[in-house]
Amino acid sequence: MWIVVLISTALAGGNAIDAAAKDFQVPSFTARQVVFTGQDLFALEGDQEGAQSMNVNLALNWTYLAQTPEETVSFSNELSTAYSATPTASTQSGSEVIGLDYTRYRSNGEQTVFYGVSGALGAGSAAFSEEPVNMDMRVGAQAGLGRVVDARTLVQAAQIFKVLGRKASAARLSAIAELIGQRVSYINEHRYEADVYFFRDLGKALGGLSAKQAFRVQQVLDSPLYNIGSRQTGSEVGAAVDIGYGDMMIDVEGESLGRSTYARVFATTAGMVGKANVVGYANVGCALIEEATQVYTASVGSGSCDTLITAHAGARASLDHSATWNTSAGFDFSPTVLRGEESGLYSINTDFVVESRLAVGSRVLWGAYYSNGYSETMNQGGARAWSLSTDLTVFLL
Repeated sequence: MWIVVLISTALAGGNAIDAAAKDFQVPSFTARQVVFTGQDLFALEGDQEGAQSMNVNLALNWTYLAQTPEETVSFSNELSTAYSATPTASTQSGSEVIGLDYTRYRSNGEQTVFYGVSGALGAGSAAFSEEPVNMDMRVGAQAGLGRVVDARTLVQAAQIFKVLGRKASAARLSAIAELIGQRVSYINEHRYEADVYFFRDLGKALGGLSAKQAFRVQQVLDSPLYNIGSRQTGSEVGAAVDIGYGDMMIDVEGESLGRSTYARVFATTAGMVGKANVVGYANVGCALIEEATQVYTASVGSGSCDTLITAHAGARASLDHSATWNTSAGFDFSPTVLRGEESGLYSINTDFVVESRLAVGSRVLWGAYYSNGYSETMNQGGARAWSLSTDLTVFLL
């Protein structure tokens, strides 16, 4: 948990965005998206000996996300196909994963208590055209203290004040963020004239807008950079249990079903450090039961609690260079400890990631991604692997 403590100290100063997100003054919003992605439109992976494979991964995603002071709700559906080629062979596969997350928040004095449930169902095969079709499923629950808020509308509000050259207090940021989050309601109520009413009310809340200023505000609101990922602030600690069902086969003889149960404790802290959004995290988990292989809805955990305990700790920072260009970098450290008579460090994995994305218009994102990882297992030596890819995201809705 050390990295979370250090980053919490760094974030203690806070700023207007952090202040606007505290004490349940969170921005309410609803977002619905249909997105086509080339998650690895073209990717090369390799190790110390050079390039080992070329990968292409295309997906069509539908997501729904709603946040209010009392709860967060998200639904997702991802339909994807993947192609991989090595010097000796090539493979193709397809999959679909449906996910649901629900978290409820309650105030207990100055402390926030949360509890929630989640679930996912996945299925896939070789390009959806060959049997067998494999399936797996995950259900889970979590509870804890604190709240990490997705503050994307607060970040948009802050950027609007920046392009207008106006100062923003936490109260003004929160008010504008709430209005931004209600944009979907304007569309539902006024349809083709939604922007007329929305920008009229937004202009009043901002203290007036000229035609040029309204255009610059619209550029911020329509930039796809604010419609992906997360803009997080806050801290939380908790515990979670995931029950996974894997090795589920369809249309083959000898159908099988296995179950795995993972338990973990976790901590997350996030906020602004200067102009960058920084997130630090740590969790420790292991398997209470480990009988199944989950390919599409893998739970967080590794190895039986009687023999292995795995920890993850890391941090990532995201910086908006403008309303159309963002760069992020992150580091992950994951040791696995062996229990019993031969207790000690069993394996260690590290990964360093850099990603930069550029918005083209209001619907397209181009990105470049680089990852460099190292893994070492006791008595087996270590190996380094890297990945370099270009990504494409197209917002259809």
